[in-house]
Amino acid sequence: FSLADLRSTTELVDKLIPNDKPPEWIFLHGLIENAIYGGKIENQYDNRILVSFLQYWFCSDVVGSSPQRKLCKN
Repeated sequence: FSLADLRSTTELVDKLIPNDKPPEWIFLHGLIENAIYGGKIENQYDNRILVSFLQYWFCSDVVGSSPQRKLCKN
């Protein structure tokens, strides 16, 4: 994957997650999995890793207003 993929994902998340509502995680996971990264994955094992990452990192526990898991140390 490239920095362009990360940039696309970041822009998508910024545009699709309003500040006043919780995100539609299933919809967002589908877009990231299928539209941004999925076209570059050629085997099922790698796709399962992507789905696991999406479920673990793109959720309210990490991205929510009071995250229980953090992407990095503050």
